[in-house]
Amino acid sequence: MAKLLGLIIILVPFICMIMPCSSCPAHQKQSLLLFKSSLLNISNTSNSSVIGLESWNSSSDCCTWDRVVCSLHSRDVIALHLDHLPSAVFFLAFPILDPIFYIRSLILLDISSNSMEGLIPIKGLANPTKLVHLDMSNNDIHGSIPAQLFHLKYLSFLNISYNQISGEISGNGLANLTSIVHLDMSNNHFDGSIPAQLFHLRLLRFLNLSDNSLKGGLSTEIGNLGNLRTLKLDGNSLFGNIPLQIGNLTKLQYFSISLNELSGGIPDSIFTLKRLEGLDLSSNYLRMQIPSHIGNLSCISTLALSKNSFTGAIPTSIRNLSKLETLQLEDNMLGGEIPSWLFDMESLKNLFLGGNKINWNNIVKIVPKCMLSRLSLRSSQISGDIPEWISTQKNLGIFELSYNQLTGIFPLWLAELEVGNLLLSNNELSGAIPSRLFHSEFISFGK
Repeated sequence: MAKLLGLIIILVPFICMIMPCSSCPAHQKQSLLLFKSSLLNISNTSNSSVIGLESWNSSSDCCTWDRVVCSLHSRDVIALHLDHLPSAVFFLAFPILDPIFYIRSLILLDISSNSMEGLIPIKGLANPTKLVHLDMSNNDIHGSIPAQLFHLKYLSFLNISYNQISGEISGNGLANLTSIVHLDMSNNHFDGSIPAQLFHLRLLRFLNLSDNSLKGGLSTEIGNLGNLRTLKLDGNSLFGNIPLQIGNLTKLQYFSISLNELSGGIPDSIFTLKRLEGLDLSSNYLRMQIPSHIGNLSCISTLALSKNSFTGAIPTSIRNLSKLETLQLEDNMLGGEIPSWLFDMESLKNLFLGGNKINWNNIVKIVPKCMLSRLSLRSSQISGDIPEWISTQKNLGIFELSYNQLTGIFPLWLAELEVGNLLLSNNELSGAIPSRLFHSEFISFGK
């Protein structure tokens, strides 16, 4: 027995190297329990299940608690997943997080979707200097970004989207975030221009500044972000041309800059982005013809160019886009006929062509190879009967042929399709409307 005991004493240090034998530090455990106590006070209950922290108790190791992750060896708390707390039915003020900010070993902190209101705490952010991942999205944070946030030099992931944060984006502050890979500041109230320092954060792979009040032109320095995969700038007041240097972003997979005030044409450099899967330039003041080089985007699945001033015919090269699922060209100044080859594109699911100067040759026989979910041919000068080939589209959720010159009676096969949103107003259709059509969530037949 004595020999066995001696062996255990010898082996314990080695066992602890593989399987940690200590619990989390007492001061960190106390901080977490203090945070829990504050939540219980706000919730006016002593029942831990109300706030979803039943496992948090003084008699157990905090490394075993839900939402807590510890270092394997030091047992320090390194991650707190405090998102979507049940107590979020109450508005939480930032001071409730004060105990959390004293845990200096934190690498990840997620407090998203908690109805958190108030200013970002200046003193609090000065403590967890090792933070790599910080998510404060979907709260009610207001005011500006404190300088202390930009002092988190190891920060790789920052998401402050869907808040009420305002003011200009600090270029000098952003310049400090040299490790940043994922930056989401969307759906706030930022104004001013996009600082040039942003375009020198060369590790960036994801950038979302959409739905703010940003102004000015898009800098040619954007071409410095060679590692960028996603660029979202929708819903601002950006103006001027799309810079040619966008073609330097050779790893870009998704680019959206809709709902701005861009002008000019689409630069040819965009069509060299071989990895691009989604391109959304809709709701701007872009003009000229859609370049034929658009057929070079071999990986594209979503192409949205609607609500601009593009002229000319629909480029034939689009038929080369074998992965295209969504094509949005509505509300431009496109002319010519709707090409029948569009319906030979087997991958196509959503097609929006309405509100152009294009017309439809209803004599052409179409045997579609695609199976559409949404089809809008509003204001496309379609005359005669509703095209019978539509009866093959069994998955239609939206079908719009409003503002055309359709005649004849409502076909019975249309009732068989069970379309969710059926829009046929401002035509010359006649006859009784089949009763089965009224299963649609939204129907419009009148003038």
